[in-house]
Parts: sequence; C-alpha cells; structure tokens
Amino acid sequence: MHNLSLSVSAIFLFMSPTLLELLRRTFISRHIVLEKNVHAHKVAAYTAAVWMVAHIITYYVRYHDKAVNSHGKVTFSHQLFGTMVGKTGHALLFLFFALYATSIPVVRRRFHELFYWMHHLFVPCVVLIFIHGKTHWFWQYFAGPGAIYTIDRLYRFVRSRSKLPRVLSVIQHPPNVIELRIERRGMNFQVGQYIYLNVPSISVLEWHPFTLTSSPEEDELSVHIWVGGGWTRRLIKLFQESSVTTLQADSVKVDSLKAISLHTDSTRDDKGAGQDFYASGPRPGTGAGRRPWIRGGQNSTVLVDQLPPELVIHNSEECAGAKAANRVIATQPVIKLPTIMVDGPYGAPTQQVFDYEHVVLVGGGIGVTPMTSVLKSLFFRLTERPDECRVRKVYFIWVCRSVQSLEWFRDLLVALDMEDLGDILEIRTYLTGQLPVEQIRNIELYQDPDGPDA
Repeated sequence: MHNLSLSVSAIFLFMSPTLLELLRRTFISRHIVLEKNVHAHKVAAYTAAVWMVAHIITYYVRYHDKAVNSHGKVTFSHQLFGTMVGKTGHALLFLFFALYATSIPVVRRRFHELFYWMHHLFVPCVVLIFIHGKTHWFWQYFAGPGAIYTIDRLYRFVRSRSKLPRVLSVIQHPPNVIELRIERRGMNFQVGQYIYLNVPSISVLEWHPFTLTSSPEEDELSVHIWVGGGWTRRLIKLFQESSVTTLQADSVKVDSLKAISLHTDSTRDDKGAGQDFYASGPRPGTGAGRRPWIRGGQNSTVLVDQLPPELVIHNSEECAGAKAANRVIATQPVIKLPTIMVDGPYGAPTQQVFDYEHVVLVGGGIGVTPMTSVLKSLFFRLTERPDECRVRKVYFIWVCRSVQSLEWFRDLLVALDMEDLGDILEIRTYLTGQLPVEQIRNIELYQDPDGPDA
C-alpha cells in the first residue's frame, strides 16, 4: 500500500510545471534533469500499474482462501462485488484501465481530446481511493502533491486567459514549417524555453508545447511549428484562410520598403473571439532594424502580415472614427485571426548556456529551434553587451535532411556569419538527404577551391 500510494502521488508531482520551473532557478537544476518530468511521470504511472496488479492479485487470493475456509458462509463473489471495498476496487480497475488504454502513443496522437478527457478520470479515481478502504496511508502521501498540483493548475488556468496575445505575423517556410509571431505581453523568458499554445477555434482542450525561437532581447515571441499532425494542419488552414496578399486601397501611399513589422490592435467580443484588423496608414518605426536577419526566406510565404510595409493596424472602432474623418479605408481588406492562448514559459537545458565559456550546440531538423534562440541572444550579447558575455567559443552543429530545411534558418546563419563576431561562433551544417546529380554538378562548378563550402 505504501509503494502504491507513493507512486500515485508522484504522478501528480511530476506534472506540476510551475513548481518545476521554480526548482530550475535553484541549485537543484544542476544535479537533477528536471526536463525529464514527463518521462518521470510515465515511469511513476507504470510503477503504480505494477503495484496495482500486485495489489489485485493479493486480494483475489486472500478472498478465495477466505471463501474456502468459511465453508460456504462467505462466498467469493460476495467479497468481490457485494462489499464497498470490492465495488470501489473494481470501479478503480475499470477507470485505470480506460486511463492507461487511452494513453498509448498511437491513441494519444490521433485522438488527443479523448486522451485529454480520459486522463481527467484521475478525479473520480482519487475520490474512489479515499472510499476504497483504509486511506490514512494514502492521505499522508497524497496531501502535499495533490495540493501542489491543484494550485499549479488553477494558476495556469487564470494566467493563460488573463493576457491574450495578438498575432503579429504568420510566415510559411519550406518545406513544412510555420513561423508564428505573437505579442510578448511582458513575458519574461530565457533562451530555449518553451510555451504551450491553445487555439480555441481548433480545440478548446488541446495545448501543444513549442520552443521559443525568439531571444529575450527581442520585443515579440516567435515559434516555428512543424506541420505534421492534425492540429498543426488545421492551424495552417486557419491562417491560410486569413491571409492577405494585396491591399486594395490606392489612397495609401508607401514611401519606402523597409522590413515588415506590424503593430496591431485588436477587438474581441465577450467570448474572446478572433481579431479583426484593418490596414490604414503610416506608422512610426519600431526598432526592428536591430535584427540583422530578415523575416522570411526566398521561398517563404507570408500568410498574415503580407501588407505593404509602414502600415499600422487599427481596430474596428478606430476605423469607424477614421471613416468619419473622410479617410479611405472601406476598400481595404479585413484580416480575421484566431484567438491564441499562451501558457508559459517553461524551462529547458539551454537556460544555463551562457554560464559557460565553451558551448556546443547540436540540433537535428526542427529540433534546432532552441538553438535559434541561443544564437540570436548570442548576437545581442556580443554586439550590445560584450563585457557581460562569458562565452568564448560556440560550436553550432546542425544536421538536416534537405536543402529546403535550411531555408527558414538560412537568413539567421548568414546574418551571424556576416557579423563581425570574431572567432567566437563556428557554424557547421550537414545535409543527410540525397541530392540530384545536376545539383551536385552545379555545386562542383561554382565551388571555389580556396573559398567556403558552397
């Protein structure tokens, strides 16, 4: 009973991300890999399952022996289904079986909402455990972790709904990556941390983790999302339906074509509906020129934000006032963007990357996203605060399958390579996919024997 109570209590403790984030700020993070909390949660669940099976077998044998020794006075079936212990025990067996069965990876990925709802069977499970039998042992183990989990969940629920960020831009990169830029809303984060995103118009229940690819020095949040599952496909479909490719207002004059950086204001109804944006006139600069990298590659497609630069985005009420002032806005398109909720940030091993003099960054495919944040922050530290930067050498190694995979990341690498960073940063990229023969010949033709690798 002690082992089972301990395992069940640990399941809740490992899924309290706010507590784990607080622990990451202490010396504990240098000795315990807190980023393995989900793995620890699974291990605790499997351990609890083993002790449950042992518990069930033990009592089945005990009830059988008691029925045999009673000479018919107490039946085996009555002990199993006629007593409170037996009824609650079998109810727990059924609930835990449903919970574990829907946690299988193939079920969790294809039917995430089913997984989410079935995982909330832990509520009746905890209630039944207290009714099941002698609960003083379980109460001693569960009180602390249960209280921490409850407070943690309530805090995250309120926080994610108190500040709904505005979508600033959405860019589709080859081969299958979406770059989503949203308002920062005062969020403090460190390099490589991740956030959870929820789009209610897709699913009220699904929260998906994404690593932040923006640096703490930037004034917006950005994530790069690999389009591979049902949720991400529906997300890109929403933004494709919201995309604007032309601006139909001839009266708006643009004097210069600078980097696109939009300031947005939104209007929401009481239900937290999407944002309605109207383009209307010039705006002051936002200091986006601090970044040497551009927003998209040659083959990237801007889904939202593809408007002439130097435009401000006003909400519906402001547009009504502008209309009264004889400003031509009626012919301009409306961008309807989905509401996005953000929970986080949460920790990652890269948080402590700048505590060392020599750093090796290794990424594979889309797994390069935390390194993006590190490299951007490294640029700002070396160019703006060189005296505070402890790093002396950074080796960046990226392995990806195709040349197209380099597209969304190429501009950052080129910008960093062209900056005068001395010998601090060394970039090495490797392509593992097969190249066409014609492409190989072109590379050989234009390869300078004394120059860099084409």
